[in-house]
Amino acid sequence: MSSALLEIFVESLPARFLPLALAQLQERSAQRLKEARLEFSELRVFGTPMRLAVWICGLGAKSRPESREAAGPPARLWKDPDGRFSKQAAAFARAQGVAPEELVLRSGPKGEYLAAVKQIPGEPAQAVLARVFPQLVAGFDFPKSMVWE
Repeated sequence: MSSALLEIFVESLPARFLPLALAQLQERSAQRLKEARLEFSELRVFGTPMRLAVWICGLGAKSRPESREAAGPPARLWKDPDGRFSKQAAAFARAQGVAPEELVLRSGPKGEYLAAVKQIPGEPAQAVLARVFPQLVAGFDFPKSMVWE
């Protein structure tokens, strides 16, 4: 388990904006890390009018691997009469990034359908944080903002 610190230097922030900024940083940090499947044990936020920081404790080394399933066309469109994959099945498999042979049959309320199961491996924590931290910095909403041309 390791830790990460994001420290954001800002122009002089009005004091009344500080609680709002810290609440956003706390909430969005937790949300982004959960979306990225990166486990952590604790988030702490700190701030002054010139600096905001989030300290992430107990970070995992990698994000959690995940299995995603995408529903496709009806099972009757799986193969043509010659036993080859139909155009619909091949196009669905290509759109999902899998081979047609990897499609599976599933049952649902509307009958059998094709599904693509994709295994998404875990990413190193550094790669996840390199993607998440810029999103956090760019994502602040204040009641009054300045825009520089």
